[in-house]
Amino acid sequence: MVNQGDIFADDSNKKEKYKVLARKYRPRLFNDIISQSHIITVIKNSIESNKIHHAYMLTGIRGVGKTTFARIVAKALNCINSKDNLPIFTPCLTCSNCVSIEEGRHQDILEIDAASNTGVADIREIIENSKYKPIASRYKVYIIDEVHMLSNSAFNALLKTLEEPPEHVKFILATTEIRKIPLTVLSRCQRFDLHRLDLNQLAKYLQEIANKEGFEINEKNASLISKAAQGSVRDGLSLLDQAILTCKNTNVIGSDLLEKMLGIVNLEYIYQLFDYILKGSTQDTLKCLRDLYIKGAEPYIMLQELMEISYKISLCKIGNAKNLILSDYELDKCNKIAKKISVITITRFWQMFNKALVDVKNSYDPMLTLEMNIIKICYANFTITPEEILKSFNNEDNKGKISFNTSEQNVKKNPLI
Repeated sequence: MVNQGDIFADDSNKKEKYKVLARKYRPRLFNDIISQSHIITVIKNSIESNKIHHAYMLTGIRGVGKTTFARIVAKALNCINSKDNLPIFTPCLTCSNCVSIEEGRHQDILEIDAASNTGVADIREIIENSKYKPIASRYKVYIIDEVHMLSNSAFNALLKTLEEPPEHVKFILATTEIRKIPLTVLSRCQRFDLHRLDLNQLAKYLQEIANKEGFEINEKNASLISKAAQGSVRDGLSLLDQAILTCKNTNVIGSDLLEKMLGIVNLEYIYQLFDYILKGSTQDTLKCLRDLYIKGAEPYIMLQELMEISYKISLCKIGNAKNLILSDYELDKCNKIAKKISVITITRFWQMFNKALVDVKNSYDPMLTLEMNIIKICYANFTITPEEILKSFNNEDNKGKISFNTSEQNVKKNPLI
């Protein structure tokens, strides 16, 4: 007779357990980590020369690999298959220590969430346990995540042990808010700043992961996810995961899907809207705004996109576009607009968009507020600036004579571009 429990066990083994992409593709070795070579070089040299610091402070935005980095350090320090029983830069990943660390069950590698263990009693327990030698490894490693959440008393209790820990103990502290860490703690640690990823680099990485999962995503669409992730690898992979799950009967991740999922606007529509505003064409501008709103674009997002375009045009205007990651279409549009307007005009637009953003955020009706602000901005070309007032007073022929003409006919005859 077949045991019913065995049947369920067999079925569960046949189906591989689902893992989110951020966990499935979590780096296992130092060389798998992207865009942090400045830190990896230091760690490599310290391991190879056997000059390993007793405490590391890892700081950076969410999702850039602080905890992942800490776990790899723990594996490197305790891998069994190393030469002369010393730490190794490239752990084997197959020994009992490496496997148990990756699975989060090693008795000598203690991960502590400082957000839920903030008090002195929690730190005293760590200090007391640190006196005992490791059970199955070279070093006992304490990984304290979100360490900035510790209370002042807890930090003070940790100071002495952090400065002179037992030889078999290593501390790896991680935080997203380095400014909240007391200087007395920072001075006792070797600090590493993990950088947020370059948008272009993250986009290429997301393309690679999508291909491994059997999906296609072009560079432009990968850049949309990369931009939304703001340099965070974990956020980027989570968004890619969502995009893959949203796909139906296709293995292509398209722009329409991403625009709806991310709540963003097609760039071509935004540049068209920007053109209408510069030309002072209020009717076309309002029609474009309403069309975008019907398609799902939020007023707040539309203004953010308009501000980004203003910024890109400004950099093109002053010849600093090399710092931007732009498609050929965007670069061409920005350069064309930059040739037709002054820096003063574009910075004025930036200020007005920023003011509109605040108004929209605090409004009972964001779309109505957006429309009223955009109407005002359409007439910006006919608003007298302080520079124009000074020029008027300095001009002997027209001294003190300033004319105002903000009629709609004048707007149409004298657009910004």
